[in-house]
Amino acid sequence: MSELTLQDYFLVNKVFSVVNAVAGIAAAFGNFVLAFSIIRSTQLRSKCSALIAIQAISEIVYPMSFVSLVYFSFAEVRIPRSSCLWWEALPLVAANVSVMMMSLVALDRFLSFKAPVWYKTVDKRRYLLSLLCLPGLHNVLIFSLGYFYLDDEDVFCRIPDGLSDIPLLVWVIGQVVIAAVVLFLYLLMRWQLKNTPPQRKDLCASINKSLRVIFVLYLCGYTLFAVVNLGAAFLENNNLDHIIGTVTSTNTFVNTIAPVFVFYHNSSLYRREIRKTLTLLLRRPTMCQNTVVHVTSMTLQ
Repeated sequence: MSELTLQDYFLVNKVFSVVNAVAGIAAAFGNFVLAFSIIRSTQLRSKCSALIAIQAISEIVYPMSFVSLVYFSFAEVRIPRSSCLWWEALPLVAANVSVMMMSLVALDRFLSFKAPVWYKTVDKRRYLLSLLCLPGLHNVLIFSLGYFYLDDEDVFCRIPDGLSDIPLLVWVIGQVVIAAVVLFLYLLMRWQLKNTPPQRKDLCASINKSLRVIFVLYLCGYTLFAVVNLGAAFLENNNLDHIIGTVTSTNTFVNTIAPVFVFYHNSSLYRREIRKTLTLLLRRPTMCQNTVVHVTSMTLQ
């Protein structure tokens, strides 16, 4: 079997960049609907809803990386890694925030279940700012390492090609650690569910189910993408390494579509607010069109 060439790599990129573009647009729209539903709702004012809104906003930004993916695929160009790190800086920050929010939402649900009195009385702003320090520090660490080990090797610029070997390894380890934290919280909640009073059974079961769905989606998306990319980096054929990275990147784009469906399916409150937002967004063009027709008919009369 002959080795894969650079042209093979660009061909695969062209195909999957189109797939990722479609998924990215769908993800951006879905997460916009989710974030807008939370922001405009008077019912979704909880700490958890704020975390979900932040995650949704980050998953509006991250899928927009398909723009550079499409451009570099069809232009068939590569750029120095030193340029790629800053070219993909905003999507990488958004991706890191999104990954961290998975564990923060899981932690929030666990705290609300384990320490309900403290959770209800803790100051909302301080609580959220304390949690958001974690993705902030995570991004500072990744970009500091990325800058320290920066080189000018030509790369096809996509996440995480702006990171050289050591920063990439730290980035992947971070993904695995976050996945382990989410799994640990899930197992803790499952164990404590057995000792839950009957009146809280339904609520706890719902929380546990949502956490399980989020965890599975996370594993199928970001964690799989990170681990596979690290393993592919040890292949002798660099083009095969890059092709594997491109193919698995589709998982992360598809994964970002999921949250709006998860919350729509598992929560009657989110379902109602999302429906209101969709009604508002879809009816507005019709209302404008009816207004134009009405004004035009009056003018003709």
